[in-house]
Amino acid sequence: MLWDNWPRKVTVPVNRKGDSVWLLVAGSTNPMQVRIANAVLRFHYADGKAEDLELVPPLNFWSLCKFIDRDYDMTRESFSLPKTPPSQVQLGSNCRAMVYGWKLRPGVALEAVSLECLSQEVVIGLMAVSVCNP
Repeated sequence: MLWDNWPRKVTVPVNRKGDSVWLLVAGSTNPMQVRIANAVLRFHYADGKAEDLELVPPLNFWSLCKFIDRDYDMTRESFSLPKTPPSQVQLGSNCRAMVYGWKLRPGVALEAVSLECLSQEVVIGLMAVSVCNP
């Protein structure tokens, strides 16, 4: 069953050229949804082309907070985690957001960024989009 409490996709207009775009993303996922794309960030360019960044826990997406009373442990779970944790910002003692940087295609305006949830039991939000060197 898919929840319909929140939209499955959101698109934010950008309409800017730049070197890169930085995004702040936070959300929750089910621990059984690992190693598959839970969501995708799609970068839409003015020339009609698009590039995708899949959010795959625990490789580049970590849930907003601990699951029950446990968080990822780089020693205990090194067999399944990336060698370097994904970039994140602590929003409180038990709350974080992921930071993503994406190199933009030179000379082509970024028309929009969309975030689409792909898996069940996933709620992910796009908190910020910032174009670097517009």
